[in-house]
Amino acid sequence: MTATHVTAEQLGLLRTSRALKTDEAAGGPDSDLARLAELISKHASADTYTLHCTPGQIICREGDPGDALYLIHSGTAAVFKGPAEAPLLLARRGAGEIIGEMALLDDLPRSASVVAMDALTLLRLPREDFQQLMLQSPAADVDMLRKFSHRLRSADTVLTHLSSSETQLSGRVSELATENQELLELQRLRQQTMDLVIHDLRNPLQGITAAADLLRATLPEAEVARSIKLFTYINAHCTRLQHLVDSLIDISRMESGQLQLMPEQTDLAQILTNATERARPSFEANEMTCEVQLPAAGPALFVDVSLLDRVITNLLDNAVKFSPRRGRILVSGTFDADSVRLTIEDNGIGIPPAQREQMFERFARGSNPGTPRVGGFGLGLTFCRLAVEAHNGRIWVEDGPGGVGCRFLISLPLHADDAT
Repeated sequence: MTATHVTAEQLGLLRTSRALKTDEAAGGPDSDLARLAELISKHASADTYTLHCTPGQIICREGDPGDALYLIHSGTAAVFKGPAEAPLLLARRGAGEIIGEMALLDDLPRSASVVAMDALTLLRLPREDFQQLMLQSPAADVDMLRKFSHRLRSADTVLTHLSSSETQLSGRVSELATENQELLELQRLRQQTMDLVIHDLRNPLQGITAAADLLRATLPEAEVARSIKLFTYINAHCTRLQHLVDSLIDISRMESGQLQLMPEQTDLAQILTNATERARPSFEANEMTCEVQLPAAGPALFVDVSLLDRVITNLLDNAVKFSPRRGRILVSGTFDADSVRLTIEDNGIGIPPAQREQMFERFARGSNPGTPRVGGFGLGLTFCRLAVEAHNGRIWVEDGPGGVGCRFLISLPLHADDAT
């Protein structure tokens, strides 16, 4: 059985909903509607046309045939589209206003539902009586009313679509806000986990290193000589883990802004010389050449020497790691009025353009089709980017000479005010 009233909850929802149309925004030929209302009031003054509605009573439903129109004598009615459980409130109508006329004028199903908001008194004019009134009343411009009705129906459709789009957009914004909150929580958990991992790695690593050193110092020389490869292996891997822990600590500090730069005036040539000398055993082991090209004289830099030294060291390590045996590495520097540009290029496997930005993210590992995967933690370039940006500089990667290998470039400001 079809319900004659909306529920109390649905009525409360209609009372608290915001109407899409207000009296000021409705527009249209008000004077003609007023004349029509006056005609209906005179014609339907008999008690047989009077209809008394209780709060929540459904006067007409969206989609039903238009069998009558209504003139509100007293009280308020809600005009809405969609289900009463989730109504789209088009307007609220009060005394002296007509409702349901569009279905009669357009000869189409009702475009909206109407519910009494409170005790409501209506004058109900059936379709036949309305048609007769239109024929008998020269003051009623039926064509004009039909055009106006069409515009109202079109406006209702547009408002419905706009409201639906607004609801969808609002829902998407809420989803994005929730996703953003979840991402922030994941980031917090990641950082918390990283801090725990660093702590749990650091202490046993120091214990392993100390135990290896103590064992080497207390064993007879003959035993040490027989186990030298094992000691070398232990030390190498301890050093590698120590570098990982140091990188994680420095990256976390730089990302959170907790790392304090210690800038000082220094010579670029000295930084490059120190870094290349430390890397020389790796060059020799792989029969590689490393050439440093610098101007005969250049201005002093104002940088954190330790950080910049580690940046150069990381880039040189990468060049060795991803270059062929007997490869060539070129380190160069140029100056202009405001900045210095460092370049480290190799003739290795290169980095595909699509991966170049990603390579500076944490734990990113590049892959080049047809080349073997090289070991590493994927933290060196992240450290380089953060350390360079901490100096208000920039680091990026390009193709090497002739499209072979990589060319890493670093641009740093020369002046102290720009560099810190």
